[in-house]
Amino acid sequence: MTQQQMFDPRPFLPEPQDYNRWSGHRRKIFEVLRDMNWHSREELAEISGSLQVASRISQLRKAGYRIPCDRTGEYGDSSYKIMEFAGYDTTNPKHCDTCICQNVG
Repeated sequence: MTQQQMFDPRPFLPEPQDYNRWSGHRRKIFEVLRDMNWHSREELAEISGSLQVASRISQLRKAGYRIPCDRTGEYGDSSYKIMEFAGYDTTNPKHCDTCICQNVG
């Protein structure tokens, strides 16, 4: 099976037992990001009530989601979106082109 054949553009939904174990903040952020559109860190913080949006994004990456971030504006405001469900831990120094984490390692 080729990579092309394995690609499924439908958004991934976690298994109910996994979803139920997630913290309320992580669930709320997932619910917003699952539309696969860009959302600002401020928007995610307001909707989820979490002051640690980057930590919740990291948890979703560890759960297998590929979530790039985009830094825009004068102050480098972060925006995130779910690209796909990869099925493996996607946190690594090169998970996106714009994160400060690209300099790690």
